[in-house]
This record gives sequence, C-alpha cells and structure tokens, in this order.
Amino acid sequence: MAGLCDFLYSDHERVASFLAQLNGIGVLKSNEQTSSKSKNEGSKGSAKLPFADFGISSDRDWSKEIRHQFDPLWINSKTLIEHVSDQQGFCSDDLSLGKLTILSGTLLAYDLSSLTAMLQADAMTEFIAAGATDNTGFENRSKKAAEQIKKNQAEIVRHFLKGLPLGIGFILITEIGHFWFGVKKEYLSLYDLDIPLKFPAHVSGTWNVLGVIDALPHDHVDALTPIIEKSIDGLIPGMVAHMLQLIGVTVGLFGRPITAHGLSPLVIYRELHS
Repeated sequence: MAGLCDFLYSDHERVASFLAQLNGIGVLKSNEQTSSKSKNEGSKGSAKLPFADFGISSDRDWSKEIRHQFDPLWINSKTLIEHVSDQQGFCSDDLSLGKLTILSGTLLAYDLSSLTAMLQADAMTEFIAAGATDNTGFENRSKKAAEQIKKNQAEIVRHFLKGLPLGIGFILITEIGHFWFGVKKEYLSLYDLDIPLKFPAHVSGTWNVLGVIDALPHDHVDALTPIIEKSIDGLIPGMVAHMLQLIGVTVGLFGRPITAHGLSPLVIYRELHS
C-alpha cells in the first residue's frame, strides 16, 4: 500500500493491541532519529608585549548530537492496514464471525445524540406509540384500551432510550453486504458540525474500514427468540425477558439493522490522490 491515508478514525489502543501480538515483543511507542554535526572553528587574537607585537591563532573541534523523536501512532495504523491487506489481498468475501478484514464502500453516518434532548418532550410518547405495531392479544380489547397499552409501552421505551449513550452510528455499504458500527468519539477525526450539517447522511467518497466482524445478520432475533420462549421454564426471570424484548425493539429503531453485519472498527480511512 502506497501513498497517503486520510484517517477518519483510528482506535490507537486497539491497533496497538493487535500489533503487539503480531510483533511478539510489544508495540512501537516512539521513533527516534539521531544525527550529528561537527565543525572546526578557528580563532585569532593579538598580544602586545613591551618588546614585541604578535598574533595568536587556535583551532577548536566541536560536535553536536541532534535527536528527533516522532509519534508512531499513525504509522502503527498504517502498518496494521498493510499487514491485513497483504494477508487478504485487500479484497475478501469471507464474512465469518471474528474475521479481521478490510472492507471498502460507501459510508453512511448519523448522529443520534440530539435525540436524547428530544426524548425529554412528552410528545415523544405519542410519536413512538404511533410507530408501534399491534401486539398479539389485542384482539379481545377495545381500540381505546389497545391504544392505551401502546402508549404505556411507548412511555417505557422513551424512558429507556433517555438512558442510552446515543451517539454517531455508521453503516458501510459494500458489494458483498452492509455493516453497522459505532465509534469512540475521541478517536474520530471530524468536527462537531460535520455530522449532520456537512454530511447529513453520506460521507462523500469511497472509504475503507479495517475491523473485526463481530455480529451476523438476524442474530439478535434468531438468538433472542428461543431464550424468551424458554424463560417460561424459569431459565431467566420474567422481568429480564421483558427487558430483552424491549432491547430488541430499540435495536430495530436505532441500532444495527436486522440484515446487517456488526463490525468493530479499528481504522476508517481513504487513500489520497496526488
């Protein structure tokens, strides 16, 4: 891999953890370049004695060592990118769980942090209820009673969402699938106003994401259903089962789409053209 990388995101701690394992001796903490300068310096002077005038000259050799220290954080990121791209030939259709890979495609982004403030409004209860589907068991209830139940459930969802650490979410759309992931804001190279005012949904260009596939499509439904069904046999407390159902609804509204893979990102970058 040649050329400059434009890093949108780099989780330096996790990058270091992978490089330390690959190197077997730890990760590079600093780079140091040493150079030296030497010079021969001559000086002249004069002395006057009662009986004579004469000049005095002397030579002096000196050297100076110069040390330059460099921060290796971004070189570490590029080193890991080069390692993974060499291993997979940059393109791979292996989407198995736990795969360390580089994926390339279109990057969508959305910031949900403003939703936390919106959830303070009581009107959000009716808004959430309006989007809820009728649950089974509503058949024998009046329309008014069914609507009240949906409002009660929506109120629970609203308070639940208020406690979530909502932030920036990303979806990478590639030729072989799409991938949902969140990021740590301290490692994100974006200004506060970039999302949503500059990039309201689409971060322009083709982006590469180095990361670990950590979730498969449909897994948070396929795995959750048998757990809830078995809860009637005392496998898990009833309240926990209700919480799992609530979390499932929340994921559908604000989290990873049911058909998307989950990705744990290490580096998001694009290659610059000269």
